Parts: sequence; structure tokens; C-alpha cells
Amino acid sequence: MIIALFVSFIVLKIKSYYKQNKMIPRTSASINYAIQEITIYFAIPIFFIGVIGTMLNILVFLTSRISRQNPCIFYLIVMSILDFGKLGISTFSNILLFGFDIDL
Repeated sequence: MIIALFVSFIVLKIKSYYKQNKMIPRTSASINYAIQEITIYFAIPIFFIGVIGTMLNILVFLTSRISRQNPCIFYLIVMSILDFGKLGISTFSNILLFGFDIDL
């Protein structure tokens, strides 16, 4: 249901984009515009949810006394820190590149 609403929203935005610019729709331009809209409306919320979730993981693993006794928690903390770095570098640069045409 949500996907169908999103697809119809993207199609309406593409049609209005071409009406405003009085252009004949081309397939590659439509695909690029759809990728840009998907990136803006889906990747940005996923980025922020990922940052919040990763920070909460690190906070929980570092503050829990029971977890300090388990050696596996060290690996989970390292994984969370690396995931935070991946979100900051890879996902954010993809949002800038595909969503706003800013190449770093």
C-alpha cells in the first residue's frame, strides 16, 4: 500500500515536472528524476534513523554493567562504531550525489 502510494506520488511529480518545463519526457530523464525523488524521500529518513539507532547501540553497550563482563560486547561496540562511520561516509555522500547532484 505504501509502495503504491509512493510510486503514484513519484509519477505525479514527474508529470508535473514535465508540464512546468514543457519538455517531452525521455526515459533516462524520468529515471534520473525518480532516483532523485526516492533518494530525497527515503534515504534521508533512513540516514537519520540509522544514526540514532547506532548512537543508542553504542550508549547501551557502553553503559550496561552486565555487558562489560561479556567479551562479545567489545565486538558489538566496534561494529556499531564502524557502522556509524559507514553511515557518515557512504550513505551521506550517496544522498548528496543522487539526491542533490553534489559530488564530493
